[in-house]
Amino acid sequence: MSKPALRVSSVLAAGLAFLAFACRQEVSQEQTPQIFVEVFVRFLSPENEYKAQIMFFEGDSVGNARPKKMASGVRFQGQPMREKALGSYAFRYERIQPGPYAGKHVFDFQDDAGKKRSVVLSMRGIKQFLMESPLKRKAGGVLVIERQSLQPGETLLLLFTDEQGYTFSVELEEGFSGDRVILTSSQLSGLHPGTYELYLVKKQERKTTGGYRTVFSSMEYYSPVQEVVVEP
Repeated sequence: MSKPALRVSSVLAAGLAFLAFACRQEVSQEQTPQIFVEVFVRFLSPENEYKAQIMFFEGDSVGNARPKKMASGVRFQGQPMREKALGSYAFRYERIQPGPYAGKHVFDFQDDAGKKRSVVLSMRGIKQFLMESPLKRKAGGVLVIERQSLQPGETLLLLFTDEQGYTFSVELEEGFSGDRVILTSSQLSGLHPGTYELYLVKKQERKTTGGYRTVFSSMEYYSPVQEVVVEP
């Protein structure tokens, strides 16, 4: 065989080898399942209590994903979670436990290969808050919150409950930063003069993607209750 023919054969062989490798890689990627995780953490400050839930699904898309059971179980903050079958819909892992609030929350488990994995959620809690002075329906007021800010995906809900059990809410969206929050008269127009119980609910909704895993997370923090006065 001549040298040019040898060179052509070598090039063809190399090209075929590359195509075979690329095909194997493509098949491998197509066969690698996606893991979808739904996780929820709620902290009730008055009761000093956590509620944590997590569910896993596996498939090539959210619509086609099927419930996935973790053979080694799941732990929340180092403590084992209870497994609960929700019919054929899902396997939910849940745990209720006392605080204090940690700020950083870790769910530990093992993948199918036995490798340790984790889902971590973080959100600053609400330590202290107060009204700078009595609220006025026509003039508004100032809410003071210690070391607080809202990050992307976070909201702060102010819940006012009067003596008859009527509840009115004011929602603050991301972008708020600092210790003082100005409440306008339009935000307070639904309140009537009187005494209210006020507590704050901080929420976080996020979607994070990395590798073959997508996490849909939700967090809620309920503050202690304070009494506030609303004037005309």
